[in-house]
Amino acid sequence: SIFSTTDIASWYYTNKSKTPGDDTSPQAIYVGAAGTAMFMVGDSGNDVNQYTLSTPYDVSTAGVSVGVFSVATQDTQPLGIDFNPTGTKMFISGAVAAQPGLVAGGEYVYEYSLSTAWTVSSAGYTTSFNVTAQDTAPQGVTFGNSGSKMYVCGSNTDIVYQYSLSTPYSLASGVT
Repeated sequence: SIFSTTDIASWYYTNKSKTPGDDTSPQAIYVGAAGTAMFMVGDSGNDVNQYTLSTPYDVSTAGVSVGVFSVATQDTQPLGIDFNPTGTKMFISGAVAAQPGLVAGGEYVYEYSLSTAWTVSSAGYTTSFNVTAQDTAPQGVTFGNSGSKMYVCGSNTDIVYQYSLSTPYSLASGVT
């Protein structure tokens, strides 16, 4: 549930859930498009499944997957997902690179462009950023509100890494 308070101590489980039958190893979710679209990245399918929430932000109203996008060409262990605010860019963190030209088995954050906002089946690979020097299992990825900061959770080092982007939500523009 979404709460108006930032005090985590007042949060509670609402007994609502979605069984991710499309992937036996779900790693991360993202809810976007005013709470009516949910995206789940899975490790066993190496893909992103999209669901429609008939009641905004209520995962129990998710039906079957309405779209799927495979990231297996880039990575065979996707672990995190995030989007830009308009739903035209998707970012996946992964621990086992498969893309030709990348460090085999390296750890990356991948950028995808969506030709139709919030429609994962319209995604196309754009570029990647290697995070192997910081962590060999980037568990999650998220961006600051302006898109000029990217944060990656490293599960091997137990550290959150912050990166600066020259152009908001663009890995190709330069990341430090």
